[in-house]
Amino acid sequence: MKALLVDPLAVDDLSPVGRLLASPELEVILHDADYDLRILHRDYGFTAQRIWDTRVAAQLAGETAFGLGALLLAGGRMLRGGPRSVGAPEGATPAPSFG
Repeated sequence: MKALLVDPLAVDDLSPVGRLLASPELEVILHDADYDLRILHRDYGFTAQRIWDTRVAAQLAGETAFGLGALLLAGGRMLRGGPRSVGAPEGATPAPSFG
C-alpha cells in the first residue's frame, strides 16, 4: 500500500490524481471526501471509482467524534479491529504509532 499526499496548489498538473481516482483497480482512501470530489469533478472533470471514506466509515461504526483529528488520535482503533470496527479496506494495515 502506498500513501500519497498532494497539495493541489503546489502542482501545475493534477491529471495524475484524476487517473488514480478513476482507476477501478485502486481503492483510494480519503477523509470526508464529498466536498473534495465535487470540486475535483467541477473544476477538472475527475470522477472516482473506488473510494473508502474514513468519515463515513467512522459514522457507520458508531463513532461520536469522526473528524480527521479525532480519528487519528484514536490510534487506528478501527484498523486494529476494535469493538466498533466495520473492517478496513482490503490490504490495509494499522497506522503507525507516533506517541
